[in-house]
Amino acid sequence: MEPKCEATEAGAVSLDISRAVREGQSPDQARPLAVAWADVEACVDRITAAHKQLHDGTAAGSGFLSLDWEGWASVEAEQLAERLGQETDTLLVVGMGGSALGARTIAAALTQETSASSSRRVEVLDTVDPSVVREVCGRLNPRRTAVVAISKSGSTVEALALVRVLTSWLRDSVGELWSSRVAVVTESGESLLGGFASEHGISTLPVPGHVGGRFSVLTAVGQLPAAYMGVNCAQLRQGADAMKARVQVEDLNSNPSWQWAAVHDAWVAHAPLSTLLIYGDQLGPFGRWFRQLVSESLGKRDADGVAHGLVPVVGRGPADQHSQLQLWTEGPRNSVFTVARIGDLGGSMSQDAGTGPAMHLAPWLGELGLAGLLDAQCRGTTAALIEGGLPVVELSIPKVDAHALGELFVLYETAVALLGLSWGIDPFDQPGVELAKRFTAALLGGAGLESERHRVLALLARPEHTK
Repeated sequence: MEPKCEATEAGAVSLDISRAVREGQSPDQARPLAVAWADVEACVDRITAAHKQLHDGTAAGSGFLSLDWEGWASVEAEQLAERLGQETDTLLVVGMGGSALGARTIAAALTQETSASSSRRVEVLDTVDPSVVREVCGRLNPRRTAVVAISKSGSTVEALALVRVLTSWLRDSVGELWSSRVAVVTESGESLLGGFASEHGISTLPVPGHVGGRFSVLTAVGQLPAAYMGVNCAQLRQGADAMKARVQVEDLNSNPSWQWAAVHDAWVAHAPLSTLLIYGDQLGPFGRWFRQLVSESLGKRDADGVAHGLVPVVGRGPADQHSQLQLWTEGPRNSVFTVARIGDLGGSMSQDAGTGPAMHLAPWLGELGLAGLLDAQCRGTTAALIEGGLPVVELSIPKVDAHALGELFVLYETAVALLGLSWGIDPFDQPGVELAKRFTAALLGGAGLESERHRVLALLARPEHTK
């Protein structure tokens, strides 16, 4: 059977795995040249079973695919964004992991699209490094800044610490109006953050209980920042709905989430790396969102104690052509590559031939603009990876807009969840992260954690070396 990908609707985000899959077997199984189609077909039964778990709702955490716009308070998020924007021009998003990476992705990807119609901007603070917090507070005008604290649990220690600092920063500038400049997005009103919001009359939006934090970008977690900066959230939702329809199809040739999961399942037996190489800095933060999604969802042990996982690597084209491409093409063949190519980069930055003092440099460029050069580099690098015998998945994004982002979020969330379920692990929990949180709380004197504190101190104690 020949690997193929059915044509998608014009203007839609698409995935092409034909460059990653080949017929037959590699003559050197220690250095496979691509994914064997037989191996892809071999995992279809497991992916089909995972698909049923995901789409019939029996998988705990699968609520991210409900796209319940009404239940997710989409209208309320847009209304709150408009109210906050009446007195401010900057929204400072405070959160960690999935509570911050989605907003950062949206802000970076769509600032160019919204800048002509809105002067509002979104910034993200996802560190407690005092030098960074000090710089942000010194640079932003508190009289023109609103703060939204995002934490699904409502007890994320970094978010709580930053709320303590930033509410004082606001109050020192605007007095008792500070609470009208703050919003909270959390699952429960009974949590520490939810209780604080209730006590001070702070506007609150929900993180749905059946949606995990790293899968929550299309809830108020992402929609509130998006609406604040002027993104057409209806188009974001439409893109998500369009991709949902595609990932519901039980067919390898037409379901892009199946294709991504199947290629990576077939490859992981050889090596556990997945590299996303992005040509277009607008989507740079999307790579970091992808990295968390893959790492936290797939790095798990199954019921038999077998360790699973993919190591996500994010590359930036063309810069990484000059830093990592040599390793990729002639070093160990240990990664599947997904090359993200953007069709419309939002302007070519071209110069007419014969004008400008440096037009004699690189005359072969002719009237080719920077966008054309970047696209040629994307295609050239793709060809070099293929020539090097590496499996290459091609991700085509016609244009970076709200609709495309909605598609991308649903595609990758679904593909990663499918792969995890097909391995027999829970892609929606994060026991390793929770362990570090407990150890941190123990060091901070958390109630009932005395035994954990002793354990942490023992683990951190410098070992005594003997001769």
